[in-house]
Amino acid sequence: MKRVFLLLVLAACSNSSKEESKDKAKDLAEKLKTAGQEVGDKATSVGEDVAGKAKDLGDKAKDLGGNVVDKTTDVAGDVAGKANVLSKDARALGKKVKAELDKVYDTTSDYDITVDAVAESAENHDARLAAMPSVKVGTTSVGYEQDSSHTLLGVKYRRHFRATWRALDGRTVRLSFYTKEELNIPAFLRLLEKIVPVAVKVI
Repeated sequence: MKRVFLLLVLAACSNSSKEESKDKAKDLAEKLKTAGQEVGDKATSVGEDVAGKAKDLGDKAKDLGGNVVDKTTDVAGDVAGKANVLSKDARALGKKVKAELDKVYDTTSDYDITVDAVAESAENHDARLAAMPSVKVGTTSVGYEQDSSHTLLGVKYRRHFRATWRALDGRTVRLSFYTKEELNIPAFLRLLEKIVPVAVKVI
């Protein structure tokens, strides 16, 4: 009888021990599951945060890139606009010089002139003039050169000469002479003696 009772007690203890082990294992599994979920949630949160920051950076970079493109376009448009206005003014002024020249001299050659007067320091002008051949027209030193570009507004010319001098008001005068004739440098210099006084009056 004692043996039976002892066996029952041992069986009960064994069952109790098994139940406790199961409970502990279950608790441990729950804790691990909870910890795993927390780690997963944190990883997801960190991932979303990183993704969000990366998107923000991407958006900022895109905005910055757009602004750079816009600014570049604005600057390019502004420069092109100024160059276009300058070119129109230079052509208009050149036509006036040509008209006055044709009144004074009987010109039979086919030519065009562009001329403008721009603000420039005396030092910069003198440095440019010193690097060019020059000729005196009256008391004015005129720098000159033959240019390799012979096209004006799509019209092709045989020769293109450029000249520059300092106006009495301190501006730098820039003149281009396009001709369809085979004009050489000495012939252009003779023309400058006629062109410069007329241009001085017009500008």
